[in-house]
Amino acid sequence: MYIGTKALSPKDTFEFRLTVGGVEQVLYERKTDNKIFVVARPGDVYQLHIRNRTDRRMEIITAVDGRNTLKDEDGDARNSVGLTAGAFEVVTISGWRLNDEQTGEFVFGTPLHSIAAKLAEPRLANVGVIGVAVYCEQPRASHYDPTSLRNHAEYVMPPFSQLDSFGLSPEGPLKSGPHMMGGSVGTGIGAKQYDPIKRSTYRLPVNRGLGAKPETLIIGYDTEEVLERMGLLIPAEPDPFPGVPQNDTGYGAYQRS
Repeated sequence: MYIGTKALSPKDTFEFRLTVGGVEQVLYERKTDNKIFVVARPGDVYQLHIRNRTDRRMEIITAVDGRNTLKDEDGDARNSVGLTAGAFEVVTISGWRLNDEQTGEFVFGTPLHSIAAKLAEPRLANVGVIGVAVYCEQPRASHYDPTSLRNHAEYVMPPFSQLDSFGLSPEGPLKSGPHMMGGSVGTGIGAKQYDPIKRSTYRLPVNRGLGAKPETLIIGYDTEEVLERMGLLIPAEPDPFPGVPQNDTGYGAYQRS
């Protein structure tokens, strides 16, 4: 089912958008489990955008294909360190973090050319999924345990730079086979880009105590062919008011001479 270009988290704490070339991509929701999907075209460079919908700061952790986007490690919603977003602020994640100044582009490609496939022990089971986990700032209290807070100075220690040369295959998605457990599209690393980030020694007070869970949103991605087979690429319902009225209706161009 078509849901537009914006996905809201379960509690409306944050919203998610994915862009390719600055254009927001259409999102679809599977009715059976409410999982969200986006079409992935091999070769496309994409960015993630997360908007804080609250009046509090939050910590945002993102993972692509099961890998932390800020550090060369498995994504971990409990223990990974994320980015801080101010009230109502939009945070853009434009690629795999290489260092404080650069990221390597997120590029859709074949699973065998994904970051997950380049590990010492390839992990293709999680290829084709984007995860966002968020912790909202908690009010400070006299009994608050400072040892439970994360230090944001820790988060930039890739090195993803050792993966720079892998690039992407221009060919289409791989056919399913015994070696494939995830989707038919994965995310590789593209060109380096200037994308500075600031480290902070300030510890954002968020609740990561025993039993505490972040609010999460999962977005699957695959080719148009696969999403069509899943029955997701159904045209949106007609909208009688798709635009904003202008002073000139423009219908004069259709007048008969």
